[in-house]
Amino acid sequence: MALEVDDLSYCFFGGKPVLKNLNFRIEDGEYVALLGPNGSGKTTLALCLCGVIPHYYAGSLSGQIKIDDIDSTKESPSQAAFKVGFLFQDYESQLFLQTLRQELEFSLENLGLNVEQNIKRLDKMLDLAHLLDRNLTSLSEGEKQKAALASVLAPDPDVLILDEPSSQLDVRARKKLLKLLDKLNSRGKTIIHATHETESVAECSRFLVLKDGCLVVDSTDNSFLRKEKTASLGVEPLNHFIKGDASETLINDKTVLRTQDLGFIRGEMSVLRQVDLDFKQGQFTVIGGLNGCGKTTLLKLLIRLLKPQQGSIYLNGKDVSSIKRSILSSRLGFIFQNPSHQLFRNTLRDELDYTLRVQNSIREGAVDQIISRFKLKSIDKRSPQSLSVGEKQKTALASVLVSDPDVLLLDEPLTCLDYEAKINLLDYLKRLKGEGKTIIVASHHSRYYINLADRLIQLKDGAIIVNEGIN
Repeated sequence: MALEVDDLSYCFFGGKPVLKNLNFRIEDGEYVALLGPNGSGKTTLALCLCGVIPHYYAGSLSGQIKIDDIDSTKESPSQAAFKVGFLFQDYESQLFLQTLRQELEFSLENLGLNVEQNIKRLDKMLDLAHLLDRNLTSLSEGEKQKAALASVLAPDPDVLILDEPSSQLDVRARKKLLKLLDKLNSRGKTIIHATHETESVAECSRFLVLKDGCLVVDSTDNSFLRKEKTASLGVEPLNHFIKGDASETLINDKTVLRTQDLGFIRGEMSVLRQVDLDFKQGQFTVIGGLNGCGKTTLLKLLIRLLKPQQGSIYLNGKDVSSIKRSILSSRLGFIFQNPSHQLFRNTLRDELDYTLRVQNSIREGAVDQIISRFKLKSIDKRSPQSLSVGEKQKTALASVLVSDPDVLLLDEPLTCLDYEAKINLLDYLKRLKGEGKTIIVASHHSRYYINLADRLIQLKDGAIIVNEGIN
């Protein structure tokens, strides 16, 4: 099924052009990598290709997109439902029923497809049996992303447009997904895979790179990914993994945070069991483990977003249950795994100002400094909800770091960040560690922190299986 883009341009109302005169044709059965820095237009292009833009977003579009005989700029997205499957970068926005089974049944029944046979097919593809009847709100972000992907694959579309499909998956799940996509492509599926993870798309048959809304690379040769100059495109060079620069360890003997016999149960599932940990001042800890092992739950317990059924948590020797939330949030800075969960003001600048006002920690020039640090000036008057997920991630980070908390709890902080933004954040974390901040990162990408971290904790099924220093 061929897909043709002819002189496509788009801008949101009141904004600058996001896509500029794009021209390309994707042939039936191609596997295309869509690359580029945060804000380059990847997600906007994906939304145009599947017809969500212009039908559900206000803006100005010119040009044409044809998928076989369907013009997606004119026809309703429902016209292409059998042919085109789209996974949103914000995957939670396409999950709206109580369980995954209900999501799949709804999709399959509306398309007149056999429910039982197709759920078995999807389970074989994605290993869904243990997720089918759980409440979607109880799933980890990686499990939610897998659930959303299952709903996209349910009608067995000919074209798959996937926006950061592995951003929340652990290493094992990511490898399995990439193997599945290769298999689907070998069966004739056309795949467009937007990502910042160059190693995930290194073997694609074609590479499109966007920068500032323009198509700057259209190549069938991946050799350009192996060159250092790739970084100037906002793309991480292949096999050139970012590692935070080594930093001097200045760990104080003072215990800042401590958990004692911590446990958490959700429904009938034990999410965390007998967790005993202490975190020293100036210590950088990485918490790893597979999707659903309890990493996010542990961080949410530390910040009191969840209440443990067992055990206690102490901040500077004081039980956190006795500390006012406003005081606790000024001392502990928390980044959600999904940045959309903590962005709700009208503009990016409002988000930062609001943090300081609520915590009564107004500091002269702090907002401008953090905006400059994360290179957000060009979007500081935009609504956070209009930003790409990578830009939302930087905004969420800035909104927490602007108040200068003593302890940072960061849940997958590098997710959907481009090459430059990753380097920038790792450099900033090195500086904060040098200032004596206690940093706790939950991540599937521990290799990025190998030179910064002092300790690695590994969780499995809610229990600690590794807790050791890093030399």
